[in-house]
Amino acid sequence: INLEFDHANCIVINSNTKSVIHFEPYGILDTKKINDFDIHFKKYFKKVLPKYTYYSPKDYMKVNSFQHLSNETNKFICINMR
Repeated sequence: INLEFDHANCIVINSNTKSVIHFEPYGILDTKKINDFDIHFKKYFKKVLPKYTYYSPKDYMKVNSFQHLSNETNKFICINMR
């Protein structure tokens, strides 16, 4: 656990659409760890939920998602509200 960052991936299983969705707050990340994660989970859910479709972030998200805007590494955030 890194106390300086707020970040969490999640898997959403939608029984109405028969889909398994990997949600990545950063959007599309082209890293080996993320790609390996998606390969592993796609195979896993194919066995466990064969009628469901697995969606990785690159299947439905943009390159940059909302967490890229969070500026979580800046310890001195100044908000100007006028």
